[in-house]
Amino acid sequence: MAGKFQFDLISPEKIVFSAEVEEVNIPGSEGYFSVLAGHMPLVTRVVPGSVHIRKSAGETAQFIIFGGLVEVKTDKTSLLVESAVPLAKLDKQDIERRIAHARNLLKDVRTEDSRSRLEEFIYHMSAIKSADING
Repeated sequence: MAGKFQFDLISPEKIVFSAEVEEVNIPGSEGYFSVLAGHMPLVTRVVPGSVHIRKSAGETAQFIIFGGLVEVKTDKTSLLVESAVPLAKLDKQDIERRIAHARNLLKDVRTEDSRSRLEEFIYHMSAIKSADING
């Protein structure tokens, strides 16, 4: 039996998910990575994408997140995100609205860093949109 660790998915509004889990797959800034009990500590930026949570054999949860930070400790992982939506509740219109909003912001961007971050956001959101998110 795999070891478990505490996992918290937190948005500015609320604790979205909190439980003892076996594994979490997270969209990091350098690509997806898995966290298991005893993982090496790290702090890194996360990008928009899908978070897969395995609570136990056969029991899973999945959320779409919209960027943030993750702190991994050997016995606890905290994922602090701008927003999180259970995969089953996400619709493509919501994603399209987020992409349109980011494209509007691009028109007035003043720094190359801001432009780069918005373009990265649009890229990730477009990938989420093109996935078969609702079944």
